[in-house]
Amino acid sequence: MRILVTGGAGFIGSHVADICMRAGHEVCVLDDLSTGLRERISADLLFHRVDIRNAQAVHRVIEAFHPEVVSHHAARVSAPDSLVNPQDDASVNVLGTLTLLQAIREVIAECGFVFASSAAVYGECLLPASETAQMAPQNPYAAAKVAAEQYVFSYARTHGLLAVILRYGNAFGSLREREGGGVISRFLNDIRSGESSTIFGNGEQTRDFIHVSDIARANLAAIEYLFEIRPNPTSTNESAFNIASGKQTSIMALHQLLSDLLGCQDAPTHKKERQGEIFASWLDVEKARRVLGFASTTSLREGLGRLIADRWDPKPSS
Repeated sequence: MRILVTGGAGFIGSHVADICMRAGHEVCVLDDLSTGLRERISADLLFHRVDIRNAQAVHRVIEAFHPEVVSHHAARVSAPDSLVNPQDDASVNVLGTLTLLQAIREVIAECGFVFASSAAVYGECLLPASETAQMAPQNPYAAAKVAAEQYVFSYARTHGLLAVILRYGNAFGSLREREGGGVISRFLNDIRSGESSTIFGNGEQTRDFIHVSDIARANLAAIEYLFEIRPNPTSTNESAFNIASGKQTSIMALHQLLSDLLGCQDAPTHKKERQGEIFASWLDVEKARRVLGFASTTSLREGLGRLIADRWDPKPSS
């Protein structure tokens, strides 16, 4: 099967591209390298350096490769950055998605489409949020993901796109994540260097962490589901699946776990909580288990242990 992975030089997208290649699919990566890294893309894969907002360039790639599936991971991924520059966030995450959808519609009669969304669309999740939970985006990044989901669903209903939406928890677990790019990377660097880690707020805020290798497996399961079941959803939420561990971990507990794994003790410094940041994120993963046959298999402790070993005893395949 021919699979186009947009954002395939990114942290998650590169893992998706790799697992699709290992499964025997023909894979093409589209990425503008604004945040992605060329070295994350296997030399065995086709690659086009294209901005997802460039309609003519996107159209040319779709026409030349003629994908049977598009796995759409090209995105701005920082909620704090979206508060500073919401226009840029929306131009990529909403208009870029629409540009891609329109190119597919104009070129391909039938295509599978996997959209990488986020747990952020739910806002606060004091209890595990199912796919039918009310959307309550608290920052422009989350609002853009909600809007893009609606566009994906509208193209599925109006133009027959075979579409599925994957709402990811907090991905972790690979050297491909930019150092300093996420809370785990920041904590690792601080603890290892002997500097005091910074926690925004009281540290009781929670996240649902999922290993990036599990996210990649979920994408394969979603592609199989699209072509075996050929779903015809009647709502955006019906198209969606939560891809997470189903477990919540506080930021303080995460920091303590990393300290334990590194054999260090670090007293974190607390600063004022950041505007627009979700306090509690926790996902119900039963639908993905029941319908896609997918469940995460890498625990937070195991994944962090492997990441620490790779970071300070790196292996060529990382």
